[in-house]
Amino acid sequence: MCFDVSGYCDMAIGLALMFGLRMPVNVDAPCRATLIRDFWRRWHMTLSRVLRDNLCIPVGGNRGGALLQARKVVATMLLAGLWRGANWTFAV
Repeated sequence: MCFDVSGYCDMAIGLALMFGLRMPVNVDAPCRATLIRDFWRRWHMTLSRVLRDNLCIPVGGNRGGALLQARKVVATMLLAGLWRGANWTFAV
């Protein structure tokens, strides 16, 4: 599955370049990742940037101590999951 998504992203980027559009790289060979953290960074590069820039940083980013930072990260992931189509049972 990883290679299918990576290939489709490469094709979309190539087609966009044919029409003179520059698209950001979204997938960087996630199947080559050795850690879960690395997999996430390689899999959803654009989504991670959007979540960081539009949700996490505006509410204070990593300021305010470890507990507050953990709450912000959980809230960001919860909103991302709901935005991507998860049911309310995901939130519970």
